[in-house]
Amino acid sequence: MNKEEIKNLLYALHHSTYRNEQQIKNSQDCGCFHCKTIFKPEDVTDWCDNDGRGDRTGRCPNCHMDSVLGDNSGVDITPDLLELMNLQFFGPGIDHVNVTVSNSNQTEESNEHNR
Repeated sequence: MNKEEIKNLLYALHHSTYRNEQQIKNSQDCGCFHCKTIFKPEDVTDWCDNDGRGDRTGRCPNCHMDSVLGDNSGVDITPDLLELMNLQFFGPGIDHVNVTVSNSNQTEESNEHNR
């Protein structure tokens, strides 16, 4: 995957953090890309009711942000994934890091400025 494809994946995953009640409940592992913690779906007990017209949006049990992603979204919840999501949506973006994606869908990143 090139960097643009990785960004597209991150944006698709970000979209799946909205009205994600069923995704969370059907997951084995969840993670928050704001505080970068990994937890079980049953730990999510705080929900936003957005507009009352669909599934609720889960809030992180640690930081209470609505940045929760479940592995039922189709990806493994790993520290590397949460770090990339955090960089893209709460930081400067992933343009300043080298990103590789292995066959197991795990990502690795390194800061180009520190090389």
